[in-house]
Amino acid sequence: MAGVVYLGHDNELAYILKDNGTAIPTSAVVRMTLRIGKTLLTSTNGATQAIRWDGSTYQTGEIHIVAGRTTGIAPHIYRSPLVVYTSTDSSGIVWGEVHLDVRSDPEAT
Repeated sequence: MAGVVYLGHDNELAYILKDNGTAIPTSAVVRMTLRIGKTLLTSTNGATQAIRWDGSTYQTGEIHIVAGRTTGIAPHIYRSPLVVYTSTDSSGIVWGEVHLDVRSDPEAT
């Protein structure tokens, strides 16, 4: 099942990063990228960025994706690679694919 992204809206998708079934701490993560079609989202965990982690109420390994306000993404079903960077993994680790069902703004005319 794909997470649903509504263009023009702030819906958050929450995921837990796991290694061999165990949630991994994200405290060492310095950057994440997520490619949605031709658009590359890059985040350093800023409060207004499209990928967020280490929130005060987040569980171990929890990340949030808020891509609905990102420009350049067309409605489509995507298999989006998530890459996680730490200070010791400066080339990044491809964590896997996030399946996204990007839909048009339901309020648009």
